Amino acid sequence: MIEELTPRPAHVPNELVVDVDYFNLPGSNEDVHLAWRRLQDGPPIIWTPRNGGHWIATRGKLIKEIQLDYQTFSMRYATIPKGSTPSIPVESDPPEHSMYRAIIAPLFTPQVLMGVQQRARDLTCSLIEGFAARGTCEFMGEFAKHLPIAMFLSLVDLPFDDREMLLRHADTRFHSADAKARDDAKQSILNYLQDIINQRKARPGNDFISKIVHANIGDRMITDDEMQNMLGTVMSGGLDTVASMMGFIMRFLAMNPGHRQQLTNDPGLIPAAVDELIRRHGVANTARVVTHDIVYHGVELKKDEQILAPNNLHGLDDEQYEHALTVDFIRKNASQHASFGNGPHRCPGANLARFEIRLLLEEWLIRIPNFSLDDKNPPVQITGVGNSVLKLPLTWPVPVS
Repeated sequence: MIEELTPRPAHVPNELVVDVDYFNLPGSNEDVHLAWRRLQDGPPIIWTPRNGGHWIATRGKLIKEIQLDYQTFSMRYATIPKGSTPSIPVESDPPEHSMYRAIIAPLFTPQVLMGVQQRARDLTCSLIEGFAARGTCEFMGEFAKHLPIAMFLSLVDLPFDDREMLLRHADTRFHSADAKARDDAKQSILNYLQDIINQRKARPGNDFISKIVHANIGDRMITDDEMQNMLGTVMSGGLDTVASMMGFIMRFLAMNPGHRQQLTNDPGLIPAAVDELIRRHGVANTARVVTHDIVYHGVELKKDEQILAPNNLHGLDDEQYEHALTVDFIRKNASQHASFGNGPHRCPGANLARFEIRLLLEEWLIRIPNFSLDDKNPPVQITGVGNSVLKLPLTWPVPVS
């Protein structure tokens, strides 16, 4: 089916129109982030007739401004095309957002992460040792999707046997260009959660879901719809985003032996390296809704128009980071990246993501310090609401016994 392009609105100058489908950026299967980076060769704000017609901010300064200014750029529709039901708390603004976020925040405290640290490390080691002697693996399917989902299911006390079904729906939710397919996948997750909600209502525990089920929003009890929506949002983010980030990081390290050697020789660099690798390989491409007519950096934006603010373009911008495409493990301002967002909508799971990536690097490089891409099976990458590596075959030498 050929997409019908949206006619250019009268207030959009011809010189700002660029035919860009962010679900299908040219060159994205070779390198997602270089495909995004090419947008920075043009104006700082462009308009595309694809996916219903929308703006795209291409420069880091604007992206950070948009992330911080929820009064002008609302999160109530964070995907393009728009979904039918806003996701809580992502697609809400203060003060409602603050009340929802307060319920989620305790799941990601340092104390909670300390409580699962050893279990997570044991699982990381077990996964790697399961294929280390083989000399090859498909990283996404054999590692990247397992650690984040195991961590999440452990934190919220859900059955680990449900992981494949949840991963399938999360993949559609984040990567499909079909708004109906994304909504259907979201609804499937919500339907699954309803039984869990009913169980926690009848037999509450100390787990995170029990706390949501019995939470208050301001001076009232949370509703079933809000419970489902919030749990579905947290679950989908936990199942997809970190796995995607791991995929891009391992692809980079497979292609850059000098950087691998740095971390192998000095594991103390790993914490700083995590932020630098996240800066260079952002995954989230969230949109905002313009709340009122405004002239923004010389561009006329109209109320209810959407503007895409791709997090990864902040990290790829030479105006924000000297030689932004270069990965530098001692870069001074790496932690100032926008990959987790900024302001009230900054990702509450940022510390969990950093923790999981750090575990991966610490335990992988001890066991498999020298690995590369599989020449016969190249990676499969995509762009969309979230950038992702779908497949990442890796190979390494195995000592002859």
